[in-house]
Amino acid sequence: KTKIKESFKAPSRFSERERSEFESAEEADRVSNVDQSETHLRADLFENILADWFEEQGVRLRRQPELVKEQSVDHGRPKVTPDILFLDHVTINGEPVAWIDAKHFYGADVEFQRKKMKKQMMRYIDEWGSGAIVFRHSFSENLFLPGVLMLDASPLDLSGLDAQS
Repeated sequence: KTKIKESFKAPSRFSERERSEFESAEEADRVSNVDQSETHLRADLFENILADWFEEQGVRLRRQPELVKEQSVDHGRPKVTPDILFLDHVTINGEPVAWIDAKHFYGADVEFQRKKMKKQMMRYIDEWGSGAIVFRHSFSENLFLPGVLMLDASPLDLSGLDAQS
């Protein structure tokens, strides 16, 4: 497993045929490509679009980079940093939402993903109360985390994100 991971990090070590096939597969793979830098850029842009939308509605908030900076000063390191922390009282679909975490993927109801998200969201709930996850590519109707409202990003204008494709 380690050898395979190392090979993907240095495809120049592949034979000519292996490198050609790897590059073709990598170019066609929009989900799990080895170079995640584009995915991270899109995720950051998605978070900014979401935060901008709330600010355009007049909602005061703190973005994750601000929280990281503040908590690093106060605690020596970032401790609990959702993508958006609301400074105003926000209600969505009748539910109070103190924070939002943006997920640039489909919210599947699979144990490994649910377990990882639950651990992360429980830290936010313990600190600020209930919140929400906004999924870029929708979510399974069976996905449930106590204290977390599941939201789909489709009402947002994501044309700026789509232009990056």
